[in-house]
Amino acid sequence: MNEFFTLKNETTSQDLTPFVSSMAWSGSIDEGARKLDVVIAYNTMDKSFILPKIDVGDSLKLTYHTQETPDQEITIFVGKIFLMDRASRSYTMEIAAYDNMIYLVKSHESYNYSDMAARDIIAHVCKMLGVTQGDLSCKDLDT
Repeated sequence: MNEFFTLKNETTSQDLTPFVSSMAWSGSIDEGARKLDVVIAYNTMDKSFILPKIDVGDSLKLTYHTQETPDQEITIFVGKIFLMDRASRSYTMEIAAYDNMIYLVKSHESYNYSDMAARDIIAHVCKMLGVTQGDLSCKDLDT
C-alpha cells in the first residue's frame, strides 16, 4: 500500500507539499500540545522560483492518504505557525507550528473543583478560556 502526506496552508489555501524537504510531527502523552517542524524550499535568489505564501500565524493542516483512496484524507495535525527561520545558504525555511492545545498549556489559569463530573469541568474550563469544546459524550467523562 502506497501512502503519502499532504501539507496545506489553510490560511492561504496553498498546497505546500511540493515545497517540503523534511517534516517531523512530535508530541507525547506527557505533553499537552503537538508540534510540527517543517523545512521547505525557499529560494529568494532564483527569480523563476515561486515562493510559497506563508507567514507566522498561518494555519497548517497535515493529512494522510493512501494510494488506493487518495481522495480520502485523515487529518493528522492542524496548528498555527509560531516560528519561521530562513536559512539563506541552503535556500530553505524552517517552520515550527503548534496545535491549539499550546494555548491551554501556556495558560496560567488555576481552578479547584470538587464533586463535579469531568465533562462539566472540561466544559467550564473551555468556556472560561474561550475554547470551543469537542464532543464530550464519552461515558468515561461522567466521573
